[in-house]
Amino acid sequence: MATAPGTLILLGGEDLGDPELGRYLLAASVGPRVAVIPMASAFERPEQVVFEAAEWLRPLGGQVEGLMASSRADAGLTELAQRLDDADLAYVTDGTALHLRTTLKATLLFERLMAMLERGAVVAASGAAATVLCDPMIDPRGGAPTVGLGPVRAFTVVPHVGHDEDDPRQEKLHRTVMLAPASLPVVALPVGTALVCLPDGRYEVIGRGTVSVYRARELVAEGVESLGPWR
Repeated sequence: MATAPGTLILLGGEDLGDPELGRYLLAASVGPRVAVIPMASAFERPEQVVFEAAEWLRPLGGQVEGLMASSRADAGLTELAQRLDDADLAYVTDGTALHLRTTLKATLLFERLMAMLERGAVVAASGAAATVLCDPMIDPRGGAPTVGLGPVRAFTVVPHVGHDEDDPRQEKLHRTVMLAPASLPVVALPVGTALVCLPDGRYEVIGRGTVSVYRARELVAEGVESLGPWR
């Protein structure tokens, strides 16, 4: 399966302010220009999220610009979407997965976001945004797979996973693992952790957590090494 020349980074959430993850994002990029897309945060003070992203990445050398799109109408604006053409890194914020899917699907902004991968740039998606960029994605209302946007086709992601077995977020992961088809790998992505989807189809794990892979309701011992090319 063909892969894009760019890098897709899926983050488990709670990454804003993490110096290790921030340094990695900028080191993976070919330049310092960062476009922050707070669409998933439309109901959660998106301006504040952009400000926090800037406070995080600017001291590390990033030149941060917010693309304040909150609706499908915004995502269809040529003058807004074209600002991705000059970006080296796009950071899609955490927030509400279903709102992001609805407002981004089949829009010019999504087209330009995917074009970034085709030209060798970096796209990073945090938490809810990480699962939306899988197809299928995980429906946050019940934990079952549903239609996502891609470009990831080889697996689906459960973000926001806690590090402790008694964390209540583990229950959501367990429900998804039970509901997923046997043929669909489920990747558990802890907070503060990134799964890096490299241009050649391989994977790296960055951050403080362990990325686990489940298939047919069982933990896969090989972890991310068991996954095929991500698109």
